[in-house]
Amino acid sequence: MFLNVLKSEFTKLRTTRAFWGNLIFFLLMTLGFNAFMFFMMAKFSEETQGIPVPPQSVAPGINMPGAMIIAIMSVIVVTSEYTHKFITMTFQATPNRVVLALAKLVLMMLVGGLLAFLVQLIGFPMAQLILGKEMGADLGLGNSEVQGYLWKSAVYAMMFVLFAQGLAWILRSAVAAIVIILGWYMALEVMVLPMIYKVGEKIVPYAPFKNLSAFYYGEPIEEVPWNEWGSLAYFGAWALVFYIIGLVLLVRRDA
Repeated sequence: MFLNVLKSEFTKLRTTRAFWGNLIFFLLMTLGFNAFMFFMMAKFSEETQGIPVPPQSVAPGINMPGAMIIAIMSVIVVTSEYTHKFITMTFQATPNRVVLALAKLVLMMLVGGLLAFLVQLIGFPMAQLILGKEMGADLGLGNSEVQGYLWKSAVYAMMFVLFAQGLAWILRSAVAAIVIILGWYMALEVMVLPMIYKVGEKIVPYAPFKNLSAFYYGEPIEEVPWNEWGSLAYFGAWALVFYIIGLVLLVRRDA
């Protein structure tokens, strides 16, 4: 049953114009924009001329915007059913709502993880080509640090999918879920929490996205009692809690 539902969800996804539009935007923001930035760096940045660019400076520029777009796509996969009033028909076709939700989750984890992996697989050689032999010396796919970013980007994207779909099932609104994700990721943890007098600096190390970044960069947070793998598990726990709440509400609510 699950595989049939997964196949049905994949058919819906690939026949939706919004998916292809988001995919084009994803490629523009990850590869297109960064190709332009690498070109500008190679041509006009005198301070970095001849200095090898570390993989850590390249990977986030490709991964971060991509992960956000994957999160948005994951939200829309859920909320479009409500927006277009298809949810009742979907529940009639798949009475087991948990199976339906898990199929959407697995589908977007596979799609998101694959996209994140592929843009890094293309992005590093592209950066190396644009930056040239000297500046791109450390960006080859044979570099173990580069290889680490390939699979870490896939895991990073999958975690975003879990977090995003949990919020989507809870809120059933694309706008609300996307605003919360973007606000949390780009404002709450970066600007709001650090500004809270005395308490903020104690809370920030336990912020979920900060921990996900600690895993991605392989840099443990000094203030917490776990390493970067613990940070991944910590973010996963946050995302899983939201997802389980979303599943409970999905089962109990009317369509």
